[in-house]
Amino acid sequence: MRVLAEIIASDVSLLVTFNHAIDSVIQNNPKARANPKALAQLDGYKRTLLGVSFNESLAAPRTEK
Repeated sequence: MRVLAEIIASDVSLLVTFNHAIDSVIQNNPKARANPKALAQLDGYKRTLLGVSFNESLAAPRTEK
């Protein structure tokens, strides 16, 4: 169970990093902030990361007890 917790913690850390980067782009780029397509693309990066990372983490074999 500890390994699974460490994997999830790593995924959360990566998600926080992505969120900070996306927030920085939105704050520093007025054109991106005003462009729905750009905002959707940034959101898509985060959603893809969420889907892949957490699905893989939860599907990891649980060998520890």
